[in-house]
Amino acid sequence: MLLACDIGNTNTVFGVFDGDRLVGSFRFATRADRTADELGIFLRDLVERLPDAAGPLDRAVVSSVVPRLTPVAYSAVQNICATEPLLVTSDMPLPIAVDVDEPEAVGADRLCNAVAAAALYGGEVIVVDFGTAITLDIIDARPAYVGGAIFPGPETALRALTRDAAQLPAVTVAPPQSIVGRTTVGAMQAGLFSGTLGAIDHLIEQSLAELNWTNPTLVATGGLGAAFVGPSRYLSAHNPDLTLTGLRLIAEFDDGQ
Repeated sequence: MLLACDIGNTNTVFGVFDGDRLVGSFRFATRADRTADELGIFLRDLVERLPDAAGPLDRAVVSSVVPRLTPVAYSAVQNICATEPLLVTSDMPLPIAVDVDEPEAVGADRLCNAVAAAALYGGEVIVVDFGTAITLDIIDARPAYVGGAIFPGPETALRALTRDAAQLPAVTVAPPQSIVGRTTVGAMQAGLFSGTLGAIDHLIEQSLAELNWTNPTLVATGGLGAAFVGPSRYLSAHNPDLTLTGLRLIAEFDDGQ
């Protein structure tokens, strides 16, 4: 069985695969001060709680966009699986091309999303990943990852607002009852949610025009992704396990090399 680990700036997600079946997954807050021993104990306990985890964990793959935690997670996963994990990087063999000017700077999570999108949907795909940053990942029909866009997610924007504007409270990022907020909370929700939605749809629209694509697949992933699929003029699907699936596919491709 395969243990897949995705370390993001806000959340860390682990998944256990039996072949191509995701047996279970769990998400918890990323903590930069976590030690390998602490993470290993926590992770082992979570894995043991999975009801369908029948076989031993004999393979592992890790992606991380938090350099401080990369060796921590690597060590913890290595101890649990008793094998050397595969660490996702842009210079490793991948099942898709990475056709950008600075491939070494592409985040491991974006590579995983691109690999999964190419395999699951084929053709031309745009992935919108809702995390600490919102990323648009664009995959053409070759398939190749050809770039995208990055901007702050609504929860990141909210933290900046409450930190730098003394009278603004913390609110829940949710669809507003009205664009014309009649309270401070309502105005903030309108700005955070609808402003993010407008930015996403505008970026997708401009990307499609620049690429001259007419019928791509447009998929959302990440923590808040499901909330934006309905209101968006473009996003048509939500796949919460896209990054984990990409990790599995990269591990399988590496096995076949």
